[in-house]
Amino acid sequence: MLDIVQQAAHYGIGTMSLGEALAAALVLNRSDWLHDRGYSIAEALDRIGPHWAARLCTVARQFHTEATQARLRYSFEIIPYPSDAGGYTLRLLDDGQEVGGGRFSARGKSARFTDAQSAYDEALAAGCSWLAGKQTEAFPALSH
Repeated sequence: MLDIVQQAAHYGIGTMSLGEALAAALVLNRSDWLHDRGYSIAEALDRIGPHWAARLCTVARQFHTEATQARLRYSFEIIPYPSDAGGYTLRLLDDGQEVGGGRFSARGKSARFTDAQSAYDEALAAGCSWLAGKQTEAFPALSH
């Protein structure tokens, strides 16, 4: 059942059997998927049967543990330049390894920002945007 839920999280329930789709919708708390298939929660529980219904909580815990681990995999850090330089370096991290980033300068020839706070705010926005994208790639169903 965990494999079914993982597939639904990545690809949706379009090609799944009715029972698989309902189980995935229940685990992922996707009432829109239940509605699309014409089922209420109670009807979905009845349709998947007592054996699968009894496993829903265990599978949900396993799935959300994996999702949490994926969320922890990606991170970023913002490092200030030396005080006279007036800017920040953004480091994008995948499992602790730098995979990208950028410089956000408030002084000098390459300055794009009017002050250090603006440079920091832009670095933070860029890091948050990248992080949200990576987490959505890992588990798209959780972004609904």
